[in-house]
Amino acid sequence: MTTAPVTLRVYDLSRGMAKQLSPALLGKQIDGIWHTGVLVYGQEYFYGGGIQMMAPELVVARYGMQPVQQIPLGETRVPRQQFEAFLRTISPRYTAETYDLLRNNCNNFSHELAQYLLDGRGIPQHILDLPNEALSTPLGAMLRPMLENMQREMNATVHRITSLNKDSTNPVLPDEDIAALEVMKTMLKDHPVDFATDISAEMVEKTNFATDISAEMVEKTSAWWALLEKLLAACAAPASPLFFPTLGLFRILLLVPAKSPIVLATKTKCFDELLRVANQHSDGSAQLSTSQTIMMLSVLVNGFANPVASELVLKRAVQFLPFAFQALTESSDADVRLVSGKLIRNCCLALQIEEEMLIRNCCLALQIEEEMVITTILCGSVEALERLSREANGTSVTTRTFEGVITGVAQLLKSFEAARSLDEPEFATVQIVEKATLTLPGLSAKDALTPEFATVQIVEKATLTLPGLSAKDALTVWKALGLYLEEQLVSKRRTIRVDPIGVFGVNEAQEAVFHHLTAFLKANRLRELPTKGIKGQPALAASAEPMTRVNATELGQEFLQNCSKEVVTAVLANVIALAAKYAKQERSLRLSLFPVGEWVCQAGVAEFLFLGDFQRRMTAAKTVKSEKRPECGLLSSRPSR
Repeated sequence: MTTAPVTLRVYDLSRGMAKQLSPALLGKQIDGIWHTGVLVYGQEYFYGGGIQMMAPELVVARYGMQPVQQIPLGETRVPRQQFEAFLRTISPRYTAETYDLLRNNCNNFSHELAQYLLDGRGIPQHILDLPNEALSTPLGAMLRPMLENMQREMNATVHRITSLNKDSTNPVLPDEDIAALEVMKTMLKDHPVDFATDISAEMVEKTNFATDISAEMVEKTSAWWALLEKLLAACAAPASPLFFPTLGLFRILLLVPAKSPIVLATKTKCFDELLRVANQHSDGSAQLSTSQTIMMLSVLVNGFANPVASELVLKRAVQFLPFAFQALTESSDADVRLVSGKLIRNCCLALQIEEEMLIRNCCLALQIEEEMVITTILCGSVEALERLSREANGTSVTTRTFEGVITGVAQLLKSFEAARSLDEPEFATVQIVEKATLTLPGLSAKDALTPEFATVQIVEKATLTLPGLSAKDALTVWKALGLYLEEQLVSKRRTIRVDPIGVFGVNEAQEAVFHHLTAFLKANRLRELPTKGIKGQPALAASAEPMTRVNATELGQEFLQNCSKEVVTAVLANVIALAAKYAKQERSLRLSLFPVGEWVCQAGVAEFLFLGDFQRRMTAAKTVKSEKRPECGLLSSRPSR
């Protein structure tokens, strides 16, 4: 009599959260909140909205979770036909209506299956005991909504999940899909890798976002990318039944950090093919189904998950962002919108990560059209948030979708001067976001996106009393201070004191640093925000030039067409005094010194944020030399004193 192996596949529904938080909240270690499925006869059986059966690879693709354990339970002598008859017998006890998180859950179902298949031997007792042990604690109360949400997702029957709750004579797969599988089998036969073992077991489980993989894995990965390129060339069209499983393979391969030139070249071709389909969908020449759209978006999301692929995806952001925003605004499917929001947020975060990495490596410029990407995101987000706010329904999916877009935009506005310079009244980002979040509890868009006082407001109000000086001229004088500081720091490596706030200088790593003056902090009841957990002031380089003050005469002559020292001094003093007054009142403000950075105050805490492009130029400079700066926007008329 033939036997079949029985394996328990164990998933952590908390996605690592239980292991991280349980010692503090429970006083003991809980490794996870377990969901289980029984793998037998090549299929995974689990309880979710009824009894479900799926290929194990599809479980991973559909729910986005890898099993944290695969426990061999033994060998069964029960024939498959007899087992499926047993499932139909017990199906009335395992429906969407009878599910109970504590008493009739997926683990109870797996236990009953194991007992039937293995002559009374069930699954490990600690898995069965965990719900009562964990969910009755404070941690359990916190996790319960997340787990119930996951359960609701599993309760919704998905594309080609076979329900065993009732007898059916319909085939599991339609004839055209079976034919497609035969085509795939033919295409696979010339490749020295086995799909079931290599992708599901070895490739996915061993990657773990590592930066180094073995030579053997590099070879296998190269073979799989070559296969993916061949599949996309043959079936990259929504009408092809091979298209969806090909996207699934694409999504998995992106998690493997292969760096070889051959793989990168193939990966580039695959992305270009994917973008071609996205463009066809956007212009209406080909229509993707909902499931295909979700998988396309998921491929792009996974591209950002792997540092090796992230730059490749980011370079194509301008091409795929219209597809993402179209999916976000035009689809009525909650999952499509949710994944679209995640993709937009990932793109914003990738911009910041890419810039920080280039700073560390002393590169001079981003290898992407940064301003073009930022403009596309801001414009698309304004339109999307405005449209979505009109139909906001307050569901958890809607909230998470809004959060994805809003936090991404907030990251751009915080990290990039180019984004803030684009955020003019015609964009009205803040107003749209505030409107969008009215129905979403817990989201504070105003605090995230904009300070109470910005540079233009501060400069205009501070210089109202200066005779003969327009607001535009005053702003030009203030901007000249930023250009002056850039020259002093980048070209001359000087230590410059800007009274009464603080001192700019260079550290041993040739990075720009800023010291708040203690007297200024005390006088205005401000605290300095520690940078990266390091308390106290950053140290200047031993070779730093002696400290000098801002030379108003030099600033006026070189950057303002011989504007008088008195005018320069008056503008700088008035602007700094008003900013200090607002800071003392614990008002939030951002005072720009472009292209160097921004002085930021909020809730009595002050910090200076250097712009990434400026720090890149600081660390990349090889020699210290003075060079003539181009003149900035000049005063329209220089007042006499």
